[in-house]
Amino acid sequence: MRHRHAPLLFAAALFAAAQAASAHTPEHTPYGTKPLAEVEALAQGGDAMAQAELGLDYGNGVGLPKSMAQSLAWLSKSAAAGNPYGEGYLATFYYYGDRGVPRDERHAHALTEKAATQGLAEFEFICGYDYMWGEGVDQDQRRGVLWWQRSADAGNARAQVRLGRFYLMGAVVPKDVHKARLLFEKSAPQGDDEGQDALSEVYYFGYDHVPVDYAQAFKWATLSAQQENMPAAHMLAALYASGRGTPQNWDEAFKWEFAAAYSGDRESQKDLAFFYRNGRGTPANKPLALVWASIAADQGDAEAASLAQSLPATMTPDEMTTATKTRQLIAGTLAMVSQHTQ
Repeated sequence: MRHRHAPLLFAAALFAAAQAASAHTPEHTPYGTKPLAEVEALAQGGDAMAQAELGLDYGNGVGLPKSMAQSLAWLSKSAAAGNPYGEGYLATFYYYGDRGVPRDERHAHALTEKAATQGLAEFEFICGYDYMWGEGVDQDQRRGVLWWQRSADAGNARAQVRLGRFYLMGAVVPKDVHKARLLFEKSAPQGDDEGQDALSEVYYFGYDHVPVDYAQAFKWATLSAQQENMPAAHMLAALYASGRGTPQNWDEAFKWEFAAAYSGDRESQKDLAFFYRNGRGTPANKPLALVWASIAADQGDAEAASLAQSLPATMTPDEMTTATKTRQLIAGTLAMVSQHTQ
């Protein structure tokens, strides 16, 4: 028998992992393979790359007691010497504003652009992101595209998939499905969850004259969903439910749809309501069906609204009371998840 709180625990674990994985700061500089004692000696001697590495080590607690104060001090020294790793990683302190310095997006962007100008693909991507959304700099999406293109050309997987999405939609750049597909095909094999999700869509819908291939869609959606990518989780649920690309498996379909619903995806919330109503992958549960149908309906889903209107006539007073109480619990959880993922 399933533990009655198992789905909530599963969702909480996914979101905690997603939050931990959201940081874009890599683990090390090129000095990451050097012994710590050597790095410390070089840093003390004024080597800016060693100072950046030592700052990262303190920040991540790698071989040293974790200390954001020490991390800030060493990264500041490295950045002052013009080291791009020091500049780029120091910028994260100012982006977040919770590591011993006040939040200052403009200073963070200025540091990031210095690092990007020296050719580091990771910071080229972040610089492009800043221009795209006007974070720390006046919004200039065409300039953002140029930075993303530089980063993508240098092999940055996240830049490749984000730029590919723009080509797919025809946003900022002319629509070019072929360019989008090529960028997705570069990003996904590097392990980028967004690239894997995008490539699964290519095979599911047959973009750019690629033959529909549900087995390939299932492969890439699985790899992406396992990294807590919730759009991919929704895709994976659909594949399991339909038996496309994999044997039909309602238990797996329910598991992944549940996770995606808790991420706030309206389509997943609606589908989850039908899972509960029909007893697909989980025992039939009208209160939970009503809760999820109502949540999706509140986001404007007409099909969910229709289900939410029809269910009460089939429910007992006790079931309606249960639905009301459960809605409050789930609404609180969704609010918490939304707050942590902003």
